[in-house]
Amino acid sequence: MNKEVITKTKGDESGTIDDLIEFVEKAKKDGATHYRMSWSQDPNWSFKWFETYRIKSDDEIKDERIKELEQELKELKGC
Repeated sequence: MNKEVITKTKGDESGTIDDLIEFVEKAKKDGATHYRMSWSQDPNWSFKWFETYRIKSDDEIKDERIKELEQELKELKGC
């Protein structure tokens, strides 16, 4: 699975629904398609991580690799 992280932020245990909706809508506008929540492993100062991301398709990965290789070739040619 190849994912592109859109946002990763720490949060409190609670908040308003409107704040959460606003956060998720902004992440969606930025391209996020998935989210994941997890808790920090610090026993003295626990907080949650909220990460939004999107899964890149195989075609997107291939296109990115092609662009990287084309740029590398251009640099090698001295253009």
